[in-house]
Amino acid sequence: MCKERLVFAHRGASLASFENTMQAFERARVDGADGLEIDVQLSKDHVPIVIHDRELRRLARRERLVDTLNIRSVKKVKLGAHWWERRFGSFKIPALVEVVHFCELHGLALNVELKETVSEHPEQVGNIIRLLEPLEDVHISSFDRTILEEVRACDPSIEIAQLLVKKQLNRQTLQSMTHADVFHLNAVHWTPKRIALFESIGKPVRLYNVFGDEPIVERPHPLIIGWITDTPERFQ
Repeated sequence: MCKERLVFAHRGASLASFENTMQAFERARVDGADGLEIDVQLSKDHVPIVIHDRELRRLARRERLVDTLNIRSVKKVKLGAHWWERRFGSFKIPALVEVVHFCELHGLALNVELKETVSEHPEQVGNIIRLLEPLEDVHISSFDRTILEEVRACDPSIEIAQLLVKKQLNRQTLQSMTHADVFHLNAVHWTPKRIALFESIGKPVRLYNVFGDEPIVERPHPLIIGWITDTPERFQ
């Protein structure tokens, strides 16, 4: 892709369809997203699956942890915030391999955020990287620095994006993150003072929690290389 700043649909087009489902990914494609941002957890039998929460309470109203279910049981989970969504809807938890195939088929970039069940099983990082091999434009992100360092050890060539929290926004911490190629930052922290900080560090940034109508989208800073948004259609 040659577009200057790619638009990644956060958990798919998650305001228009149920997050991290194939329906949300298809809607993101239709809405013009350049790529998808997804969350990866592990099932009990260590199959990478696409879901944000470890607990199924919010997404399926079930008092279970997703990593206590094997992949056959995961695929039977019906997602939905309301009973009628779960009963009459068709929202299911995709396996990572399904999303990789979808992105390969449609020429979409992929931002893979590794969640806590992956952090607890770093030996599975190599398998996740192998599943991503068909894609030309892919990067791996996480709040967990340790798991990203494991990614770097497994594959020095893959792009790594460090998700940042507010307490990390200081020169010493950012300079120490030599494993990261890119920083992912909540747009609320993109203030003049912190812009100067990132300029001094010199690494590119993708901003999340943007919706397409902000001044920073209209007049993006040169360090910004992408957007992560719930509303990809507003960036067209």
